[in-house]
Amino acid sequence: MRKKVQSLIPALLIVFTMSAQGRSLLRYPKCASYDTLQNRYLVTCLALLAASKIVEIDESGQQRIFKTGLGPIISNHIVGDIIYVSYDKGVYAINLNSGNLVANISIPEAQLLTGMASDTSGYLYVSDNALVGKIFRIDLADYSYSSFCLGLSSRTQDVEFDPENNRLVAVGYSQAAQIQTISLPNPVITNITTYPCGPYDGVARDRDGNYYFSCYETRKIFRYDKNLANPVELMSNLPGYPSNIDIDAKNNVLSIPYLENHKMAFVGLDVDFTADTIWAQDSLTVAFQGTTFNGATDWKWDFGDGDSAFGQTVQHTFHSPGCYDITLFGNVGGDSYHMTKSDYVSILADTVGATDVIGYPGKKFEVQINVTNNAPLERLIIPIDYSGSLDLHLDSFTTAGCRTDYFDSCRSTYSDTANHLVEFLLAFSANVGDRLSPGMGPVMTLYITIPFSAVPGTSSIKMGGFEGHQASFIGSSFNYVPVARDNFVSVEWKCGDANNSWTVNILDVSFIINYLYKHGQAPQSLASVDVNHSGGINILDVSYLINYMYKQGLDLNCP
Repeated sequence: MRKKVQSLIPALLIVFTMSAQGRSLLRYPKCASYDTLQNRYLVTCLALLAASKIVEIDESGQQRIFKTGLGPIISNHIVGDIIYVSYDKGVYAINLNSGNLVANISIPEAQLLTGMASDTSGYLYVSDNALVGKIFRIDLADYSYSSFCLGLSSRTQDVEFDPENNRLVAVGYSQAAQIQTISLPNPVITNITTYPCGPYDGVARDRDGNYYFSCYETRKIFRYDKNLANPVELMSNLPGYPSNIDIDAKNNVLSIPYLENHKMAFVGLDVDFTADTIWAQDSLTVAFQGTTFNGATDWKWDFGDGDSAFGQTVQHTFHSPGCYDITLFGNVGGDSYHMTKSDYVSILADTVGATDVIGYPGKKFEVQINVTNNAPLERLIIPIDYSGSLDLHLDSFTTAGCRTDYFDSCRSTYSDTANHLVEFLLAFSANVGDRLSPGMGPVMTLYITIPFSAVPGTSSIKMGGFEGHQASFIGSSFNYVPVARDNFVSVEWKCGDANNSWTVNILDVSFIINYLYKHGQAPQSLASVDVNHSGGINILDVSYLINYMYKQGLDLNCP
């Protein structure tokens, strides 16, 4: 019995959006190809003009920029260690390891080059979305090209290679477009009787030779068997308009770009699952539902905490903080498949708080803001209320030496110095570093000064939020409020330190005498000069202090 593996992206329909749940780099995603060498998807995003880009999505669902600066790009296709990217009148060849441009294959007679496919003879085929459909062929040995096939359905949009029959399967973006096959190496066009679809946008072939067609305007995906017969409406009423679909044959996962919705979805065709909820700040009971498009049976679950269950639909309760990998096993036609979704369920129990600090007037000190997180974080919003009797002054802040020192954004998004309120945003760029891994420790340092006028007392450092501002921890699939812990800044006096210099010397004796007999300034704390603990201040305290400093007298004994 063969054992099949599906373990790439953490959800049945993983939808990456421009939302508060996590920054997405996807903007008009058009096509996604799976890079088997580095276990990632590469998504071409149309955007606008030079804003077009290729986005990498790794096994954990994290996004990074793979390539920018190419101008308007459309589709992509991977052959070996090269990703080919189409644009209106040409194709770029980019090295997958370095991201460097290897070649720019210009095809000036093309109108709008779109979908691509490669055969087993070293050729790349590119469809041209012209009024009269056609396909160009590129020799990957020397990047020369030729016009391969004319007279296809208008607006030829995508093309797929059929290795069993050594032919191409093409579709067009028009209401009357048909599915067509083109024989290789000499092109003979055959029209296939099709189910009404509307404009086709993409075609893909799965591991078993079945074909999938995306219908853009009707928001449907059809599946045909390997003979391009027996159409089945596999998906309908999709949450967006499906563009140039593709299938990762290694994992049998269908990728669906929703061009106008700025989303990507990934669907496991053999075994997949969904859950009614995937995170909480305390214990969590999750209802799981196994799904299959290929008739899987004999379901078995592994919840990542030592427990397991059987059945297509199950419930499980998670008790301890942490992130859990969920695996579902199933059998399809006598073969065993499984889908693993890393860090799929999260019990957070996260906190944010500061260190308690003791200082004295006129001095600057550090306050570390500490975070405990049980799931990777992309952004942290931390409001701080540092009001209180000490009238603290916030001088500056930094992430240097902290868990977030590689974050490229550490800035104040709100400041009200009069009321001692401030809010910070800590965020990383998908181009630099990684999300904040689960752990505990400081994420930023505040530098605060206690005014010279401060009297002994305490001010709190609160992170529970204030009007219109609330602490938020943001990951790839959640946005939640952590538990905030209040901390304190305390001003103390030193026994015998009458002039508030934080040292005890002859100047303190002079300060007390001036206060007692010459109408001098009063000590900030009278208790600090009651060195003999008599309950009052008089000449006996002066004598006691002199004996302590110069005659090895008794230790100072303030209240």
